[in-house]
Amino acid sequence: MPSPTPTSPLARAFAESAMPLTERGGAAVPEAIIDPRLERAALETAAGLVDLGFLGHFTAVGRHRQRFVHNMTTCQVKALTPGQGRFGLLVEQKGHVVAQLVVEAEADALRVEVMREKAEAAMAQLVKYRVADDVRFAELPGLHVLAVLGPTALDVVPEAEDLDDYAFRDVDLDGVPARVRRNPARLGIAGVDVTVAEDDAQRAYGALATRGALPCGQAALDAVRVASEWPWDGVDIGLDNLPLESARLYATVDWDKGCYIGQEVIAMTHYRGRPNKLLRRVTIAADAPDAAGATLTAGDKAVGVLGTASPVAEGGEREALAVIKRKHAEAGTILGLPGGGTARVEGGLDAPSA
Repeated sequence: MPSPTPTSPLARAFAESAMPLTERGGAAVPEAIIDPRLERAALETAAGLVDLGFLGHFTAVGRHRQRFVHNMTTCQVKALTPGQGRFGLLVEQKGHVVAQLVVEAEADALRVEVMREKAEAAMAQLVKYRVADDVRFAELPGLHVLAVLGPTALDVVPEAEDLDDYAFRDVDLDGVPARVRRNPARLGIAGVDVTVAEDDAQRAYGALATRGALPCGQAALDAVRVASEWPWDGVDIGLDNLPLESARLYATVDWDKGCYIGQEVIAMTHYRGRPNKLLRRVTIAADAPDAAGATLTAGDKAVGVLGTASPVAEGGEREALAVIKRKHAEAGTILGLPGGGTARVEGGLDAPSA
């Protein structure tokens, strides 16, 4: 497979050093830096440095910005003060996931972070329901997100040590203007997001590596993310899915915030029933086809969809994420893959019942 075209100054620097690149969310990012197993160990036991150049941003301005975005997302936005942030979901009227997002409150605006390829759809969903509200949205290009992830992330970025979850501050990162944000959920473990100007990303990357974060590629990130069952937009979960299908996303829903678009369906599923599908970890053979979107079958019936497959194999097998019909989601169930392979359901986290 040909290497993707570099889409940022940092990606071009990686390409010039003969670093193998992979496509993620429309951006070119490193597949691996040294060895995915060593990189995974750093993410799980120390601090790893990951390029998240596939994340994008847009702004919301106007005097009704916080009230409006609050009424459109699953998180608390209305009460945020400058320097505070929240992770949440933008869902459509039937409760299906349009995008995962982080909302940051600035003095005169909201900054919204989403997968870069989801920004247009997210803004369109917001504008669709804007009637008389004084709120305007605009893309915010020119930013680049890095992440220091793992149990010792705060040792590498002590500027974020006293911040609450998703709170942020603008700092001088060894001569580079940067925004640091506590992010407890990037992999289900502690982490710090570092946002800089695109032209400063290479210097910021070098500074964080010098501070002790081990540079890691997407292979290691995917391995840890699959193990922690954290889904990403457009690959593991999307417009066919309710947030309650993923225990990780369920845990981010603010059940006390009041009404928002899609809230009725989500609340009804939570309080009166349960989702018909569940996000699960499955095990596939190391050499099994792993195309995201592949159909999982039970007999001749389609019962699930494969998502991210970890590139890191252990004992001849790899873990993957899949959304599976509840009836077939029990641990130990064997499902079919295209081409004759199989996937064994390993179980997974369950969202609690009301």
